[in-house]
Amino acid sequence: MNGVSLAICYAQAMQVTVEIPDQFVRYLVPAGRDAGRSLLEESVAGAYRDGRLTMEQVRELLSFGTRMQVDAFLPQHDIYEYTVEDLDKDMAKLDRCLQRTAGSLRDDCCSRYQPAQLPHQSRPSGCSSENLWPCSLC
Repeated sequence: MNGVSLAICYAQAMQVTVEIPDQFVRYLVPAGRDAGRSLLEESVAGAYRDGRLTMEQVRELLSFGTRMQVDAFLPQHDIYEYTVEDLDKDMAKLDRCLQRTAGSLRDDCCSRYQPAQLPHQSRPSGCSSENLWPCSLC
């Protein structure tokens, strides 16, 4: 073969037999589920959680047609693709949103209540606003 390499792949699958005493089967295999499939899924989920398998390998091992099926499978096994960095980003977005919301609520609330509408003694102590009634958000 002139400069062309040929690779031939043979699909091989290992058959594993596991003996589980009857009294333990109900703890390991959910009622109504195929024992082999259930144990395979648990093994694959554990290996993915430990970083021993990639998402593509999970898809292949479980004969899923798409990655979306893997995305649905992982949370069923308490595996979430959510990092500390994702949490930090979400918290920063939430802080910005809350600041924006609090600011617009404060502006809306304070603009409604003029000092003449409310008795002076009703104002919170330390109120520095002479023109507007500050709400609890101020």
